[in-house]
Amino acid sequence: MADKVQSISAAQLPADIQSAVKAATAKSQLLKGATVAGLGKYPPWIMGFVMPNAGGSSLDELQGAAHAVATELPAAKGKTPAVAAWGGHIILGYYPDPEIQKK
Repeated sequence: MADKVQSISAAQLPADIQSAVKAATAKSQLLKGATVAGLGKYPPWIMGFVMPNAGGSSLDELQGAAHAVATELPAAKGKTPAVAAWGGHIILGYYPDPEIQKK
């Protein structure tokens, strides 16, 4: 985990995530053709995006895709990649710093 909380620009984050998804496509076939939708902070406090059309994917594939995006996303450097699934929604992202999770 990073030693210092990093400031994240809400205006820049969608473009950063789309760029990270594009770069991570080479590492995870699940991300081919993915579009960033539903960007936000999801309980249990995962910073990420809704992964459309991921139904039928294995947990290993989803975790690999989350890791591929997190390693390309500047705001996620040093963070733990995360996958959350409920109610038919799959969220790929990362766990933010504990200071952010308390808010």
